[in-house]
Amino acid sequence: MNKSARNRLLFVLLLFAGLFTLIAWLQYWFVKDQLHRTVVTEMDDWADEIIDEIDYKGKWDLTGYRRSNPEAPTYYVVTSDGFLVDIAGLVSGMIPPVRVPTGLIYDQPSSVISEIGER
Repeated sequence: MNKSARNRLLFVLLLFAGLFTLIAWLQYWFVKDQLHRTVVTEMDDWADEIIDEIDYKGKWDLTGYRRSNPEAPTYYVVTSDGFLVDIAGLVSGMIPPVRVPTGLIYDQPSSVISEIGER
């Protein structure tokens, strides 16, 4: 094989390698983008479902929400001032540290009314 034929073969091989790399990168980017869009859409749907069940209209009324069974595997609901309303499928580090309500007596049963009016 002469030198010009070898150079042409090397050029064709490098061209195919570059084309293969470009196509592989485009496929990776496309799949990653589609996966990201699917996950975001699914999470938005889960959040909308929980929002619809809570049906907040100026005050907290969670009776309908407490009877519902959201599809979301992991979520937590907090008020604007940080009061934890509900949690499901806890992921470590997902929520900040909590505080115990003041005035509790620990050696006897007691009722507590939460900041949203629930017992």
